[in-house]
Amino acid sequence: MILRVGRNRNIRESMEVFEAEGHAIRTVHLGGGGKRNAVWRRMIGDVFGKDIALLANRDASAVGAKRRKNVRTAALSLERHSVYGRIHSRYRKAYRALNEFYQEEREDAG
Repeated sequence: MILRVGRNRNIRESMEVFEAEGHAIRTVHLGGGGKRNAVWRRMIGDVFGKDIALLANRDASAVGAKRRKNVRTAALSLERHSVYGRIHSRYRKAYRALNEFYQEEREDAG
């Protein structure tokens, strides 16, 4: 089953920009409520094509990324990642087309 979540595609796009600037991302660290749901964890790993590590501290954003001890991992599915990659590719095409559309609308409005 493939779940489609728009928010993940936006985060993936941000991650791709970060990687294009030369920053290697091997693992996505999850904290907070989202880390408790196994399906959500697996889907995030599949969308990003990255291993998932679960932070021991629920309020990880307050603690910071440097505190990474006692983490667990979630399995990545290359097959599902490939499917999400195709979905993401179509999303990016639609996003570019919409940007072009709105640009033309602004120009026509003067």
